[in-house]
Amino acid sequence: DPNTTGEMWDMNCNCTGGLLVDCEGTPGGSVLPGSPCDDNNPFTTDDAYDANCDCIGTLPTACDGSPGGLEGLIVETYYIAEPNDAADTDGMGNLIQGATTYRIYVDMAPGYTLEAVYGAPAHTLEMQTSTFFYNQEDRGEATGDLIDGTRLDENTLAIDSWLTFGAAADGYWGVPKVDDPDGSIVGGANNDGGSNAVPGGLLVNNDPNAGVELTVADGLVPMAASGVTTIGFANLDAFETNTESLFTTNSGAWSVLGGIAGLDPAGENRILIAQVTTNGDFSFELNMRLGVPGGGTEDWVASNPQGAERTCSSLTYLNVACPPFGTACDDGDPNTQNDTEDGFCNCVGEVLDCEGVAGGSALPGTTCDDGDINTVG
Repeated sequence: DPNTTGEMWDMNCNCTGGLLVDCEGTPGGSVLPGSPCDDNNPFTTDDAYDANCDCIGTLPTACDGSPGGLEGLIVETYYIAEPNDAADTDGMGNLIQGATTYRIYVDMAPGYTLEAVYGAPAHTLEMQTSTFFYNQEDRGEATGDLIDGTRLDENTLAIDSWLTFGAAADGYWGVPKVDDPDGSIVGGANNDGGSNAVPGGLLVNNDPNAGVELTVADGLVPMAASGVTTIGFANLDAFETNTESLFTTNSGAWSVLGGIAGLDPAGENRILIAQVTTNGDFSFELNMRLGVPGGGTEDWVASNPQGAERTCSSLTYLNVACPPFGTACDDGDPNTQNDTEDGFCNCVGEVLDCEGVAGGSALPGTTCDDGDINTVG
């Protein structure tokens, strides 16, 4: 028995009497399989020796109760375009009123790194919209790290569509607006007003569906940008033109060499991987590889995991957009006519005035003639 020592021959010529060597190499010691230990990985718990005397810890419980490092994806509504934004032509004039800007973050357990977002033959990656992806063709870029951070005050550049690995511009890291500690450098007084020199600037919509206003927090933290590497894509037209509705690959990826952790690697550990603006129904199916603290990797796929692959429900997403501005609707109010969508998921009708005219001026309190010559006022 290789796990015993000090054996002797007994009177019957049997080799016996050896002391069991414990997991720390001590003959007759008490550190046996099941005993607590330290695997030297600060991100595991309940470390204990297994049957082979290997010290094994338990990784954190991740998305949907699976063990591992992916806690889920976060989709933030970053902004919703209003009429002044849509009227701007400096950004090539393709922005639609009511278009939503989404930011996608990977939320990882402490100590994990993001190594790649990818598509493979068995796991196609897709981002899709029912209309088109908006791209600011004047100053915009296909990857966030290439956006000129000194020009974020210009027209609608701050809501361009791009892929990234943390960076929201050259010199800025992207964080959820609710976590932004330093206010805003985009929108409102920080914006040039675009082609129409709008007083008060563009990107000022305060629609509650977009959360914190961009003029209050821009989701940008000063930090050197991580250079994004793209591999295997025939093109990145979905992030360079205003004609594409589908971005897909089964043989490509975007990444940063060596992988990276979030701004708070020992805490929330979140990384921005894309910003997408569209007025259509937006959906995605994403796959990614995470680096495990202490070594190794985990592959997380949107569906049909094989072998050691894992899946997470938030790797698949669908958001149905508001009907386009001007679409006929019914606001349910019998006292209105000409009901249309306002582009922000609100059906708004014109109030019938006292003469039955939609949007008319004969409202309660205005002057009229009751036909009685004996009355005034």
